[in-house]
Amino acid sequence: MDLNVKAFLQRLVEWAKNEPGLMALALVGSQARGKASAESDVDLILLLRNPKAYLKNRDWVSEFGKPARIVKEDWGKVTSLRVFYADGLEVEYGLSDFEWGSDPKDEGDAQVITDGLIVLYEKDGHLSSKLNCFVTSSSPNSIIDAGKPLAGVS
Repeated sequence: MDLNVKAFLQRLVEWAKNEPGLMALALVGSQARGKASAESDVDLILLLRNPKAYLKNRDWVSEFGKPARIVKEDWGKVTSLRVFYADGLEVEYGLSDFEWGSDPKDEGDAQVITDGLIVLYEKDGHLSSKLNCFVTSSSPNSIIDAGKPLAGVS
């Protein structure tokens, strides 16, 4: 993992610990699978008490760098803020409520979860308690280190 990405994730986890509305934070996609290239973005899932508040007031994204551009993307249960930081880092913050990851029959959730997911932070097991029902012997990938901190990120 790129040192800039690792430093970003460390700052993000520290921020998450002090966010009362954030219940879980997970790294997904190529970074979680350890398959990221120099051009890869950082894909995240944030489970929030009130995702609309984080979408409306976006000041929080400035905690991690200077945003050059922010693009909102709607993915159904998840609304993403794709942030292009001035230092070149691209982060997709996928914001959702507690329903995300609750239904193993939901193909979208299942795809994201089984394609690689690392729980970076959570309160009261809000995410890791949901993950076991998504892991099957037929899954091409399984959950990576679910519930365990990413090496070097605490």
